[in-house]
Amino acid sequence: MADVYYKQIRSLAMKRYRMISVGIPRVWNHHEWIQAFEKFLDAINVHHVSTLLELELLYLFAWHLFTLLVTL
Repeated sequence: MADVYYKQIRSLAMKRYRMISVGIPRVWNHHEWIQAFEKFLDAINVHHVSTLLELELLYLFAWHLFTLLVTL
């Protein structure tokens, strides 16, 4: 399984795609996921993102953050 993952990463890199390969921490609910995602963005010092997948993740992040604020 890891071999296939490694080959996919190499194949995309040769096509000049930029990517970040990370291990995902175990989380049990969306609150923990939001905290883990915040720590991840802080760790890689990201202030803006440009790919569609990252924008989708940020949308989900913002939606969950908004629902947390509404429930307070």
